[in-house]
Amino acid sequence: MFVWPAAALFTMIRRLHDIGRSGFWVMGLILGEIALVGGASAVVDQQTAESLASLAYLLVWIVLGLLPSQKATNRFGLPPGKRAMALTVS
Repeated sequence: MFVWPAAALFTMIRRLHDIGRSGFWVMGLILGEIALVGGASAVVDQQTAESLASLAYLLVWIVLGLLPSQKATNRFGLPPGKRAMALTVS
């Protein structure tokens, strides 16, 4: 039951590291989603509010997926392409 949300969380943290951001940004996304559901449920029914929050979360995923990774090594390690090459060379 908790495997899918945990996998999504860890994938998002790793993606944030690829673009040079801290994994703590995920907390902002989670709190933003909670605030969106809470605020929207005051105006529309709970199911519609949850659907809007899911749509917003999906849009964040799409934006994060489209952002280019940093080309140079950052504080989180090698870029994704160079990481794969380092593993095969070692």
